[in-house]
Amino acid sequence: MPIGLSGFRSWISCGGHEIACQNVELSEDGMEVTCWIASEAGKMFSVNWTRPTRLKSTVMRGEVQVDDIKCRGIIMHNTNTPGCVYTREGFTTSSKTIKPFIFSSQGEFFFSERRLVRSNGVYEGNTSSAAAPAGEIKLSIWEVAVTRQENHRTVVALPDSGAAHMVRLGPETGRPRATNNLRSRKLGSRPVATFIFKYQPGYKDTARSRKGGHPLKGQHEGSARDTPSEEGQETDEEGEDTNEEEEEAVNDEPPQQYISNLKVVYTGSSSQMPTNAIEEVQGRSNDIGKDMGGSFVWLVPEYTATKAKALTSISVEIHEKPWDGHDDLAKEARGTRYRYLHFEKNPDEPKKIDQIVLVRSESSESPHVSDEYSTLSGNINEGRGGDFLFLAWSTIPQAEKMY
Repeated sequence: MPIGLSGFRSWISCGGHEIACQNVELSEDGMEVTCWIASEAGKMFSVNWTRPTRLKSTVMRGEVQVDDIKCRGIIMHNTNTPGCVYTREGFTTSSKTIKPFIFSSQGEFFFSERRLVRSNGVYEGNTSSAAAPAGEIKLSIWEVAVTRQENHRTVVALPDSGAAHMVRLGPETGRPRATNNLRSRKLGSRPVATFIFKYQPGYKDTARSRKGGHPLKGQHEGSARDTPSEEGQETDEEGEDTNEEEEEAVNDEPPQQYISNLKVVYTGSSSQMPTNAIEEVQGRSNDIGKDMGGSFVWLVPEYTATKAKALTSISVEIHEKPWDGHDDLAKEARGTRYRYLHFEKNPDEPKKIDQIVLVRSESSESPHVSDEYSTLSGNINEGRGGDFLFLAWSTIPQAEKMY
């Protein structure tokens, strides 16, 4: 499952599948999230991420570093399709070629100044344990300004063979499309979001505690989308200006993604909230069952690139009896009726839902969210007290405001 931070989502893919994230921790300042994944020797992998729709007009750059292998950055333009997935799958060697990332086998791990020798499954040398050492994949997302396009490409050296790394680069291969060469300038003193994936062969979360953060709780994140990758720009830290770096950009964009379903997820505590549950627009609780005495209830969007499978409308239905085949939003809540979401997928309706948020309000009047989220559902909490709770959504093409 992807991990989320301030509306950004990131995950590692290997063999066409997401690698499960374990032991997720958030930094004290809320700007960095760390998790652990299990690497698989000899397998190629990629680093993937999306940004929140609310930042679609902001030019940003994603920088990937795998152990000591620092890659060029990928520019997220304000003209990119909202919700598109950005992917770094290797070290760029030219505008048309890359060397893919490959998890090393255990016998290939080595560090500078001391070599780890594998003997009968035990790593000898200056190590803190007999387990295979852990590596690190880091994604930093910056707000930037693109300054100019370059006709030449600075050659970026591969990492020294004596440096610390547990990922090797595969044979040079062609990329699906060529990239342009840009320069950009960072606009802040630190990234707006940082994702760190610690990796280790066969890693499994145990009862042992790792310091440096606290469990990821109360974050209201969107979902990562199953979208073809979009390769933006790439960073050269060895440029003339330490705050101006070489980038690569492409004009190709992946297919638009639409919401096909809202999956209802029940948990026993707020700490078990899915990281890809839909957000409350003002950062308030996104638990449907808040203050109702029942289960914690979350809504997780599922996506499709097929228009015919996209949602066109959502309504709230309140029943006296259970509705077979539907998930109750009021599960185990005391003294309340059954509450369900009803979805429509009208093939003749050109406006398809692409983003959904929760809206909590202390007034029964339909709240104004933004011009983007133009349509509201009925009140999910009708007749049971608590906040007035609505779903608001945006469509492609954009619908006229309905409230």
